[in-house]
Amino acid sequence: MIDKEILKSIGLTENESQIYLILLKLGEGNISQIANHSKISRPNIYDIIKVLVEKGSVSFIIKKKKKYYKQ
Repeated sequence: MIDKEILKSIGLTENESQIYLILLKLGEGNISQIANHSKISRPNIYDIIKVLVEKGSVSFIIKKKKKYYKQ
């Protein structure tokens, strides 16, 4: 099982690790769903997701004009 310490050891921050694990649990989710499962504010989630996408750790699909992120 992947935990935050493993993710941090490969270069993810605490918040990036948390978002990654939430997406692992959800399978895929939009920003609202991710926010509901974390204690991170929505504006910060957008920033974190952007970094995770740039790192190649997270990707997204568009359904009905809404982005859904997945790990």
